[in-house]
Amino acid sequence: MHFFQTIIRPALLIAVLLLQACSGGSGGGSSEREAVVEDTTIDGFIYSGPVPANSEIQSFKSAFYDNVVIRCGSCHTSGGVGTTAFVDNDDVNLAWDEARKVTNLLDPGASAVVTRVENGHNCWLSSNASCAAAMTGYIERWAQGESQSASTVTLLPRTSQALAGLKILPASYGDAVSEVSFDLTAEPELLYLLNTYCSDCHSGNADTPQSPYFASDDPAIAYAAMAGKIDLANPANSRFVVRLNSNHNCWSSDCAADALVIENAIGRLADDLPEVDVDSALVISQAQVLETDGIIASGGGRIETDVIAKWEFREGEGSQVADTSGVQPEIPLTVLGEFDWVGGWGVSLTDGRVQGAVSGSSKLYDRIAIAGEYTIEAWVAPNNVTQEDAWIVGYAGGPESRNSLLTQTLYNYDFYNRSSANAESNGGPATSTEDDDEIAQATLQHVVLTYDPINGRKIFVNGEDTGVVDEQGPVTYPIGVMPLPLSWVMTLLVVRPGRVLFAWWPSIVAA
Repeated sequence: MHFFQTIIRPALLIAVLLLQACSGGSGGGSSEREAVVEDTTIDGFIYSGPVPANSEIQSFKSAFYDNVVIRCGSCHTSGGVGTTAFVDNDDVNLAWDEARKVTNLLDPGASAVVTRVENGHNCWLSSNASCAAAMTGYIERWAQGESQSASTVTLLPRTSQALAGLKILPASYGDAVSEVSFDLTAEPELLYLLNTYCSDCHSGNADTPQSPYFASDDPAIAYAAMAGKIDLANPANSRFVVRLNSNHNCWSSDCAADALVIENAIGRLADDLPEVDVDSALVISQAQVLETDGIIASGGGRIETDVIAKWEFREGEGSQVADTSGVQPEIPLTVLGEFDWVGGWGVSLTDGRVQGAVSGSSKLYDRIAIAGEYTIEAWVAPNNVTQEDAWIVGYAGGPESRNSLLTQTLYNYDFYNRSSANAESNGGPATSTEDDDEIAQATLQHVVLTYDPINGRKIFVNGEDTGVVDEQGPVTYPIGVMPLPLSWVMTLLVVRPGRVLFAWWPSIVAA
């Protein structure tokens, strides 16, 4: 198997990561996790009309038509109630001509069909944003065609933010004491409220301490931890306020009222701070807010001819991530636990996971078992280099049921894979990067795992072969011993990623 990958380098990206540790184990069997219930069953449709008139229409059919006709074909066909027959059931050539009226190949996200599902028109997933992401993916693949060219990302202008009315939080608690006209630790100010109502968790003295420690008894520690979670320009957008409005550990029966108490405390702090003027002698550009304007990676790309599952985290809202591969059955992922969306296509998990349903994951088993080889690609940013056995991404039912899994242990990436050589060992022993190389770092990294029966497991980081050697060597039945998928949960565990693109390939075609 030949491997080729062009690195996609982000220009600016906000990325914060907290990894969830899971213990190792052995054996297989049914899923250890509570299954996500997601109906990915699709109505059967077999096209029997005229053949595509040319290669462009054939590309349209495979990338867009075949995926959309099962969603929209009952209305948007000749004689249907839809105004445009962009998935005409009887003639793909007519559908192609009509589809050009409601799609924008230069800017797929601006297509009329994307806007319609984004506004809730016949969305087939639980999130309108996920439907819009999936529809955008179909159009993007149509625009790219079926050639071996690499996919690209088109950058759009970021939100313009005028540098006016700026307020800056004092750098430390000591500075705040001298610059703020009131005591932040006194009732009913911000540090008092956080310490009073959040210290059972977000304090180093809690029974089960949970960082950040913005409720610490030490005001210097609490101040430093809370500083990045408040918005002086718009207190209602502050992390504390948003979380309380989402019913996170409210201290009364009225979460909205609790959120307002925190919002008012942040507002009093903001009102007490002076506005900062920008030196008029400076050449001023427009400000950029990374939380909302993180720039999507551009340049390079990936060969996607054989991709079978892909999640781009482009939704920016909701609790679902669309599989934009266009390979049926798609595997939409559900975000469970505490999480935040971040700019530049990313999700940040505080205490949870992103998990796919059992029904759709059958395609992973079906295609990988036949091919006997696969590649996993992920953008990850570990929160630290002190944690061990921290799950990143895997096809697994849990720590006792691993088929394929990428984890982090200190400075190392570990690659588990179940094969005929280790059918009873739960995918172990892991193939890991060398301790002395300190490959895993607490920064955004592009990690690629490849597996084939000749070379075994290999790990690439930022486009470089880490040189790991799979001690198991060639195997007779590389993936065939993977348990039947209906007893498993396809799980993507990325612990607080700033940006993740994750793809499975049954094979890689070199450029």
